[in-house]
Amino acid sequence: MLALVLTGCFELDQKIVLAADGSAVFTYIYNIPNENLPVIEGYFASLTPANNSFLSEAAVKKFYNRPQDGIELRGYKRTTKNNRTTIQIIILTRNIEKALKTDCFPSIAYSKAAENVPNRLELKFPLPPEDASDQDIAQIAALCKGLKLSCELQVPSAIKNTIGHKRTPRSAVWHFSADNAAAQIFKTLPPVFVEW
Repeated sequence: MLALVLTGCFELDQKIVLAADGSAVFTYIYNIPNENLPVIEGYFASLTPANNSFLSEAAVKKFYNRPQDGIELRGYKRTTKNNRTTIQIIILTRNIEKALKTDCFPSIAYSKAAENVPNRLELKFPLPPEDASDQDIAQIAALCKGLKLSCELQVPSAIKNTIGHKRTPRSAVWHFSADNAAAQIFKTLPPVFVEW
């Protein structure tokens, strides 16, 4: 994910809707300037296995269709307009606890309520590698100019605690934009969460 952040003017909207029965729907919407697509495609081509790019519907289907884990790709749509490419990916998980034990959702954590501890759904945004130098961070800051991230978490009952903006009693949203201070943002950006 970090490599995607490095393309500049990249937009990512994420939404997670958790139902009372433990199922969840994850929606990701990527919006990318067409001139940046070769950089992203080159990055994924350098990985092993090479065919794991979210730019490829076949690769996304292969990665997310996991019936043994109750994970299913429910939608993939790619459109181009005004020299930008938008990709929407919708994933259903029938059991979020089981799904989060796979490698499909590495930045998401969920814990059920225990004594004096509420339910909690948390999402961490990607950070530079821990061993990144100040020079690396400065380079990331330059490349991240124009980056926009947003997230919405919706849960089965009223939210008791969050650092986000409550859109409804059961959902909270966050919006982050990276400008010239991107280095500082990515060093300090906290996880976003809801508790209920």
